[in-house]
Amino acid sequence: MKKIHLAIGVALLFMSGKCNCVDNSYPVFIYNKSEFIISSYLALGRTGQTAYPDTSLLFEKKCVGYETKPGDRAYQSLPTFTYEEWFAMLPQDTLSIFIFNQEVLDNYSWEQIQQDYNILQRYDLSLEDFYSLSDKYGNPVITYPPTGAMRNMKMYPPYGQ
Repeated sequence: MKKIHLAIGVALLFMSGKCNCVDNSYPVFIYNKSEFIISSYLALGRTGQTAYPDTSLLFEKKCVGYETKPGDRAYQSLPTFTYEEWFAMLPQDTLSIFIFNQEVLDNYSWEQIQQDYNILQRYDLSLEDFYSLSDKYGNPVITYPPTGAMRNMKMYPPYGQ
């Protein structure tokens, strides 16, 4: 009986403390305005992976994800760090975001996709660009195909081509 009272007391003690939990997720939305499913990859420069100015497809196919259907937005997050911290950790102050046609990913080998550089779009965004694309909640929304608001941002192929 004493063990039960002790367990209840300890549980109440932990429950009465303030929660210091912080949501450390910084969202990035990919908005698909095309007529087909796309997938994306944020080149955050983790060990052994692509980071601007290297825009080759060095990462693995399994790293490409977040399928986005036409008209939908996919949610990705930059865990643990703020947007500013992520940009500060990049080799240069630029984040590359790769957009792929999901049908191509499903039907071709990764080696072929790498060889042909078979991407739909690559955005090379500064922190300023990133913030200029934010919604009313301050969350960056990267749109494919690029919008007129993105015309002066670095991307490949260039805007309008």
